[in-house]
Amino acid sequence: IGEKFLRNVPKGYVVGIVGIDVLNGGVARADHGNYGYGAKGRLLALIKNPKHQADVFPEIAARAASIAAEGGKSDLTVLGQATTPFFNLEVQQGQMPKTDADKVDMLIGLMRNAFPSVQAYTTKEEFSNILKQDGVREHLVDGVPILGLTKDGKIYINPDVRSINTPIHEFGHVWIDMLRSTEEGRYLLSKGLELVDSDPKAYEVAKRKYAEYDSDGNITNDELVREEALVSIIAAKGEGIVNAAEKSKFKSWLKALMEDVKRNFKTTYTTVGTGTNKEWVSLIDQIKLDELTIDEFTDLAIGDLFSGIKSPTDPVSSGQTQQSRTRLRKTENVAGVKITYPNEQQKKERVELRTDPEYVENTSDRLQEEDVDKLRKELDGEFGILTAENPMAQPLTEE
Repeated sequence: IGEKFLRNVPKGYVVGIVGIDVLNGGVARADHGNYGYGAKGRLLALIKNPKHQADVFPEIAARAASIAAEGGKSDLTVLGQATTPFFNLEVQQGQMPKTDADKVDMLIGLMRNAFPSVQAYTTKEEFSNILKQDGVREHLVDGVPILGLTKDGKIYINPDVRSINTPIHEFGHVWIDMLRSTEEGRYLLSKGLELVDSDPKAYEVAKRKYAEYDSDGNITNDELVREEALVSIIAAKGEGIVNAAEKSKFKSWLKALMEDVKRNFKTTYTTVGTGTNKEWVSLIDQIKLDELTIDEFTDLAIGDLFSGIKSPTDPVSSGQTQQSRTRLRKTENVAGVKITYPNEQQKKERVELRTDPEYVENTSDRLQEEDVDKLRKELDGEFGILTAENPMAQPLTEE
């Protein structure tokens, strides 16, 4: 802070790179007038030509564009309000520096402001590694590879086929998980899934890609197919809005996008107050669900995703899975037995049943003593001892 070369560097500029010792680290006494202790590490480099955080981190660029879209503020004020002195914004956790950020990076940065707990990965190595994990399958439909997927609160984008559509699609799944986290949100989502019928083409495309069938030819994952159709409609609309913003001749496309969203799109929530007094207020009860159209529903999704305002609930901590439900197996074959995993409502009902004290007591009383040796022989098979395998840790039926 006392270095002479920093005297003329404006607030919010990135001036150096430090490393934290994660192998032999810990907390150490710091030789600093203001701070007595710090994480063990060292300065790695000073930057010859410092840049503002908005030029390095897409998330900060998106925050700045959102603040600028409100109008009446100088560039200096906008950049100052887009950052904090101690990097304590939630969206700054896990930021990836990108000095050559493109539209896709900027769009991801914008939507991470709405869902800061969700990380997005765009490198070949990260995408290749996730495709190798158990439970992930790569869809090849008409020879077209998978564009992206959402798993465990993380979004992975195929870098070989980057597009504006893909991150909106994947964050669309996150937005839907946000709706699932509240009762009123589930009512809105239920209406949205019904409205898919008004776009039969989107539904047919999703069905062709992701539908699973039973032996009688009936779709067993219709809700999942409808969700895919829904996020595809959302992504198509979002892509069109971004493309329109790019045609602005007098301002940056990101600022033009934010102005358009703030002016023309409603959201499912808003905030009142500032700082520690800030509160989130749901606006879903103001929506006339009986009169809602598919266009109005997707407008709400775009309004939330592009608002730049943190969502009121965290999709990851809400208890809802962040797995891309249509890109992960929903059935498993264990020792010849086909297991079909429950939908969200079934999960809730089964968990409530099995945590009821009366159920637990009655079930315990019915347990029988078993001859261990006899049981072992009965369960021994070609692959060893058969266990109650549950790869996705879902509440299954008694059967």
